[in-house]
Amino acid sequence: MGTASKSSSKGKGTGFRGSSSKETAKGADGLKTGPEANVGEIVLVSTPIGNLGDITARAHGCLEDADLIACEDTRVTRRLLSALGIPAGNRLRALHMHNEAQAADEIVNAAERGQLIAVVSDAGMPGISDPGEIIAKRAIERRVKVSVIPGATSLVAALVVSGLPTTPFVFEGFLPPKGTERAKRIKAIVLEERTAVIFESPRRLARTLADFKAQCESMNLMPSERDIAVVRELTKLHEEVWRGSLARASEFFGTKETRGEVVLVIGPLPVDYQARAVEMEQHAIMVINGLLEAGTTVKEAVATACDQIGVDHRTAYKIALIAKNGQSAG
Repeated sequence: MGTASKSSSKGKGTGFRGSSSKETAKGADGLKTGPEANVGEIVLVSTPIGNLGDITARAHGCLEDADLIACEDTRVTRRLLSALGIPAGNRLRALHMHNEAQAADEIVNAAERGQLIAVVSDAGMPGISDPGEIIAKRAIERRVKVSVIPGATSLVAALVVSGLPTTPFVFEGFLPPKGTERAKRIKAIVLEERTAVIFESPRRLARTLADFKAQCESMNLMPSERDIAVVRELTKLHEEVWRGSLARASEFFGTKETRGEVVLVIGPLPVDYQARAVEMEQHAIMVINGLLEAGTTVKEAVATACDQIGVDHRTAYKIALIAKNGQSAG
């Protein structure tokens, strides 16, 4: 996500090949994996998510030594290399969501010929909502060594700075922009018992918060009781971490123009939700049964239960049908 901003820090790496262990290791399958193995390697390299000073010495060294750099956007990576004082030459190859499946074979072929391949995204860790997953899988299938140089990633950074529970958590990536799949994902996250981390476009932030709020309300969950952190522009000059309830977040960002990369961290389902849901359902059963016995139609009984108790329409309708069928059988 995003691009790194320029910084005065230009700490030169020690070189990736030169700083590696000289021992030749063997994997469980007997395949040589060390630098003396005379085989190539594909390295997933994390790059800064906002502050250039977050580049690691190993990442710097790998980008210096790589025979080929597969990158999400060659223009962005060329600027990064320039800021780091690393010549790009003709080593850059585009690797983005539209060509990864095809480009993966070319890149793995180069590694099989003994080349060192660095894989980077525009910012952060490749393979996390960015190209990298397919090439790693393809390389492993063809017994080419795949390694990683960890570093900055907005996923983990947003989670730890949110102040919400970090164990366990689930990463959802980007939500579908529209349609039934988006609605299903939002409902699942609302019912999630783990902290959820979501990437979002600033253009869709207000709508996404409103959708989560509406989903909570439709399931008798109070948006004012659901904790959330809206994390924006991590490690950059205008970094912002907004913490509060889902209800307040929807109100605050609903009228505010948001810029920059956004990560949403949504707290887990309240621990007493199941108990409250059972209590509400039992109340609905009593009300609906009473109304039906008094001659009220199913439609009217369902509407009354939804309005007075707050139970969702599907649950109320199911209760009413069971009660109605029971009366018919009697």
